[in-house]
This record gives sequence, C-alpha cells and structure tokens, in this order.
Amino acid sequence: MYCHQCGSFNPDDSNFCEKCGASLKKVPTSFVPAPAEGNPPSQKGGKRKIHPLVWILVAVIVLAGIITGIYFALSSQTKDTFQEQLSLGEKYLQELRYEDAVVALNRAIEIAPKNEKSYRLLAQVHVAQEDYDSAVKTLEQGLEATGGNAEIAAMLEGLTGSNSLPQEEQEAATPSPSPTATPIPTDVANASLERVDHSVTNEAGQVLVEHYYDKLVLEETCPEFAAINQLAQEQCDDFFTSANIDQTPLDMVDPEYPFMNLLEGEITCNEKSILSVRLQSKWYMGGVFNSNYVGVNFNLKTGEELKLTDVFAMDEEEVLTYLQEQSVQYIQEHPDQGWWAGEIQDAKQIVSEYTLDRYAFYIENNTVYLCYPTYELGPGAMGPVVIPCPIQ
Repeated sequence: MYCHQCGSFNPDDSNFCEKCGASLKKVPTSFVPAPAEGNPPSQKGGKRKIHPLVWILVAVIVLAGIITGIYFALSSQTKDTFQEQLSLGEKYLQELRYEDAVVALNRAIEIAPKNEKSYRLLAQVHVAQEDYDSAVKTLEQGLEATGGNAEIAAMLEGLTGSNSLPQEEQEAATPSPSPTATPIPTDVANASLERVDHSVTNEAGQVLVEHYYDKLVLEETCPEFAAINQLAQEQCDDFFTSANIDQTPLDMVDPEYPFMNLLEGEITCNEKSILSVRLQSKWYMGGVFNSNYVGVNFNLKTGEELKLTDVFAMDEEEVLTYLQEQSVQYIQEHPDQGWWAGEIQDAKQIVSEYTLDRYAFYIENNTVYLCYPTYELGPGAMGPVVIPCPIQ
C-alpha cells in the first residue's frame, strides 16, 4: 500500500504510514492531495510539456538548413546549366544544327553574360549561316559585356575587315579606286588584292567547295615590286597545291552547306617601306569549322619577304626574348581565356619555346600581331590567338 501523502510503500495491513505517519485510510480520488514536491508519481503514458522557445529554436535551425541547401543547389545548377548549354551549342554547330546551336548559345549568354566563349561560338554559327550582320552584332555585344575581350576583338576585326560580306555588299561599301598618273612614292605601293577562285561546283552549278585565295598584286613601277608580285604568286600556288581539293569526297557534300577552304585577305600596312597583309583562313568540312590568321609581309625597298628582325631595332636574340615576354604577359593578363595549364601542355611554356621562324605575323598601326593557331595555346573553343607587340 502506498502512502497518499509521501508515496512510500507500506504493508497492506498498516493504518498509518511508517515514514510520514499519515493515515493510510483510503479516500476518494478527488480528495487525494498532490504528491510532495520532488517526488512526482510515475504516470504511464504521460507527456512532458515543452517550452515554446524550444519549438522556435528548432524552427529557425530547420529553416536555415533549408535555405542553405536551396542556395547551394541553385548555384550548382546554374553552373551546370551554363556548361551544358555551351557544350550543346558547340555540339550542334559541329552537327550543322544551326538553329539549335543559336538557342543553346543564347541561353548560355543569358546565364553567364561575361563569358566570352559563348559569343565567339555564336558568331561562328552565324557565319556558317552566312548571316554576317548577326555575327557582327553578337561580337559587338560580347565586346561590351566582357569589357573589351581581346579574342572577341580580333574575331570582330577579322570578320569586318575581311571579304566575308556578299559580293554586292562589298562593292557597295568599297569605292572603286580612281586612276592616277601621280608617281608612287618608294615607301608605299599601289597594291590591291585579287581573288583567285578555284571553287568546285556540281553539274547544276551549285557550289560544293568554296576554294579561293586573295592574292596580293602590286603595280609594277619598279623591279622590287615585280619581285614581290612573283613571291605573292608563288604563295598563292602553294596554297592551292597543299589544299588537295581533288581528294575531297564531293559525294558527301550538301550544296546547302558547301565545304570551305579559303584565305581572305586585308592589307593592314602600306607605309614606311612595309607592306603587310592579314590573311584569315576558313576551313569547314564534315560539320567541323576552323579559322586562323596568318600574315604576308614584304620589304618594299628590297622586294623580299619581311623578317621580324627587319621590323625591330634589335638583334635576333633580343627580338625573340621581347616577343616571348609579350606573349607570356598577355596570357597572365587574360587568365580567364582558358589557356592550356598542365604538366604536359602549358601556354606560357609553349610560347617560351617558340623560335623566330615559327611566328606568323602581320603589321598594323605600328604594332606586330603574333598569330598563334587554334589549339596551340588552348582548346578549340578559344579559336586563334592574336597577341599585339608594339614596335619599339
């Protein structure tokens, strides 16, 4: 028998509690006093009341965890989505699915508007569609969004400066030269570019392969200029010989998307006895498009090809060191370009191993522009790299 006063156990025949002396006579439940403080009776199935502040603290912790999880999930999803759209755009370009490529690359630009790769790939798509106005607008947009990215600028310059526009637009934009009998100074030449077209067509007259070369032609007012014409002709012949168009599988060509192997030129310097032409190569076959820049440079005084040591007032070792330093500096100043950076391939290591005879270059505005080909210093999405080196 338990004491209703202190809760102690007593023999069943006890009348009073052996511990507190209280009467053990049974009383109605409604009259049983509460147990003494510090000795709560055991209540089977009872629940302890939780303070409201505890619930508030738990709610705050759970809410913070949910918000943190959503933030990291969205951040990861945004990054993955950009890479996915960029990869899709490049894939669709290679598969000639131009409309799909435009959608994917525009989405990539919306997600990461400061990433230059999306603009250059989208411009390539527009060029493949022969929509040159859209290509120019895309590059101009990218130039503004990226704060003047050098690769976009070079691509834009190559597109607007080359003969990429349709023939009728070129004729409207470029006035015909006026004939003159004025003697030509010895430090400049009356020079132009003549397109030598070896494009291949089918029986219906549809172009299967765009194949042409913009050859430099000088008015032969002196033996030196005649010698330059001979060199330019040899370079033109070498281009067509090395192209091996005869081996192109023409049965695989869709006339709507003809293959391409050409060199489009622009005269960038014709002063101070220097004549320089920038040539942009465009190669397209089997869904793969590639573009590079090279230069054709001549010394008007000698009639010979111009060497880098003819441009800079330095010896060979000093010129080479200067060009390598300028290249490394350019790479360091543009860390987001996606350069090779590994034990096997490293962009700075590659340029430091260049020799003078490996450089392709052209001259413009008292600056030598070194032309590194696509895949040389980074993945194909970078395109060609053009690095300016001011003439000292």
